[in-house]
Amino acid sequence: MSWGAVDGAAQTLVAESKLMLSMEPAAEPVKVPLRAKINYLEPAQLRIPGPELLINVVRRRVRQLIQGHRPLTQTDARMDFSDIALKEIAEGKLSYELDAEEVEVVPAVPQPHDGGTPGRI
Repeated sequence: MSWGAVDGAAQTLVAESKLMLSMEPAAEPVKVPLRAKINYLEPAQLRIPGPELLINVVRRRVRQLIQGHRPLTQTDARMDFSDIALKEIAEGKLSYELDAEEVEVVPAVPQPHDGGTPGRI
């Protein structure tokens, strides 16, 4: 193989790659409107008012759904797992319970200094 043949092959590759980069899609992309989860979010917030707690309940339920658990409510084929979890909460089919052992109690008033150990700043 001569160097001229290699140069010709390289030029052909460059030409083909430029052609591939300049190609436009055959069809115009379909614009799908963003679905706001407001239909399920607002009613779910009424059932679980704390946003951090709501996020954690939804997160745990989504994990269960990913693992294969069945939904507790009617679902639509376009619903993702977070939609299903929010709908279950909104319908009252999914709730939460705080475990007294898991709740961290933080004193609201600082404890008085006993004088024996250095105090916190």
